[in-house]
Amino acid sequence: MEPLKKRPFSRKTFPLFLVGISGLIITIIVSFTVREKELQEIRSNFHFTVNNLSTDIKDIIENDIDTLRLVEALFQGSEFVTRREFQKFVHPVLERHPNILACGWIPFVKAEEREIFYQKITQEGYQAPGKKNKFSEYIEKREGYYPVYYLEGKEKDKLGVGTEVANSPEIYKALTDSADNQTMGAVEVTWSFGAENRQKVYMVFLPVFGKNFLLEKKQRNVDKSLGGYIFGLFPVSTVLKEAQEKYELSGIKVDIFGKSASNQLQTIEWQKNHQREILQHSETLTIGNRELVIESRSLPGFIPLRLSWRPGSSLAAGILMTCLLLIYLDHTFRRTAHIELLAEKLSGEMAERQRVAEAREMLVAELEAKNAELERFTYTVSHDLKSPLITIRGFTGLLAKDSEKGDSERVQADVKQIKSATDKMQRLLDELLELSRIGRLVNPNQEIPLNGLIQETLDILMGRIAEGKVEVSIAPQLPVVFGDHPRLIEVFQNLIDNAVKFMGKQPSPRIEIFAEQWEEKVACFVRDNGSGIAKGYQTKIFGLFERLDQNTEGTGIGLALVKRIVEFHGGRIWVESGGPGKGSTFIFTLPAKQEGKSNA
Repeated sequence: MEPLKKRPFSRKTFPLFLVGISGLIITIIVSFTVREKELQEIRSNFHFTVNNLSTDIKDIIENDIDTLRLVEALFQGSEFVTRREFQKFVHPVLERHPNILACGWIPFVKAEEREIFYQKITQEGYQAPGKKNKFSEYIEKREGYYPVYYLEGKEKDKLGVGTEVANSPEIYKALTDSADNQTMGAVEVTWSFGAENRQKVYMVFLPVFGKNFLLEKKQRNVDKSLGGYIFGLFPVSTVLKEAQEKYELSGIKVDIFGKSASNQLQTIEWQKNHQREILQHSETLTIGNRELVIESRSLPGFIPLRLSWRPGSSLAAGILMTCLLLIYLDHTFRRTAHIELLAEKLSGEMAERQRVAEAREMLVAELEAKNAELERFTYTVSHDLKSPLITIRGFTGLLAKDSEKGDSERVQADVKQIKSATDKMQRLLDELLELSRIGRLVNPNQEIPLNGLIQETLDILMGRIAEGKVEVSIAPQLPVVFGDHPRLIEVFQNLIDNAVKFMGKQPSPRIEIFAEQWEEKVACFVRDNGSGIAKGYQTKIFGLFERLDQNTEGTGIGLALVKRIVEFHGGRIWVESGGPGKGSTFIFTLPAKQEGKSNA
């Protein structure tokens, strides 16, 4: 026995290196996956929380603003609302909505009604502001103005009855646009809550039409003209602060901006924190005809504070497991190296013995199959060739007797029978020779369009088809097959000839030829409406010298020849028939393209 050779060191170290790298990569992937899962949970919790917060803020502000609709119902339901009625209705409403700073009524006062308005509020005990101090040159040029008439709320003293609301072009435009569009309007104003506490609040107003409280009752003409506005002061920052305290948010900043201001702030925040992930959530809030954005953003420390130790621990555990696995594999490789060398040599010897045994078994099986085929062939040939020989021998004796008698007519008949028997024997020998040549003669395989191939066959059989008055139909655009052109002509010639031959007494004989694509094979169909084939004979007809009708011309080799040609092309052939008198369909498969098989 040859001494065992040591394996190269690289053959052992490469698997270890591969396992180490794979383990490290898997560990890193698992660690990042755990971290990403945590980040997804943090992002999801962030959006869930700020979405609830934004919803609460919207609900509070919208519920507060809806109080203007309640006051509008008061005005629409009464021809004239007195100050006492206004106070009695609005006071409990404001108690249920403590965020509203003030709620009041602003009549639209035309220039010619200004003095009447001042006289009216003076009679009611309110001090009218002086024209010189209150009205600017801008207000004096307008056709009317918008003083406060009714007023309730905790901040009503800072506003006061008679105060001109539209004291800036922005507020004036918001009021007129609201009246023109007949919709609720809003404008942002600065409100002082102390010496150093100035906040943005929203003045929301709702136009009311057909109400003129300055005229006497008999002078009022209810129409669609603007009567005035119901207004309220809404401190959005207060609502925002209360919502933040409710949720006790940590690491989240919530603000309310106009759209342009919000976009600018987002850009600045991202530029300042471009190396950190900033979670953001925006939701639109409508106040009157103004659209605001409730902007929620995570502060820089929001995500790190919520990350756990799981990603780091999974990374450490993965590295430890990889190291232990490497140690175990190295130990295993060292112990099995010698066994592998022995097993390799032994397996080589066993593989060689197995190969020899398999080759011997294949050879024996092939020889047995050849012997069985030769035995069947010998029996069949001896049986079928014996028949014409017996005929020749019998008619030779008759020929001698008839010659002695000088009966020339009988002599001619005997010679004719002997010639027919020899012709039959010649055909048998020729077809047997043709059958034996399949697989040995070399015809180059090529791509063959089936339509052209079938037409060539019909040209050969034209006389026989015309004699039998058989209608032949060929499907258009048949596929292309790959094979031996002359051999495939023989296949179709035998099948079509048999179909014509076994039509029986069919009054309208017909043959249909078509094909189908079956993956890499083409299935060809030759269907007739002839005499049909009984089920017990549907496999026997492909045997050598098998004939359904012994009185029909032929040697019984045709279908055996067809079967050999089809099988040589890697296909198979079979017949389907409903029985005698129900026609037959011969089906065989051929390759659609070259499969690397030689034709030799």
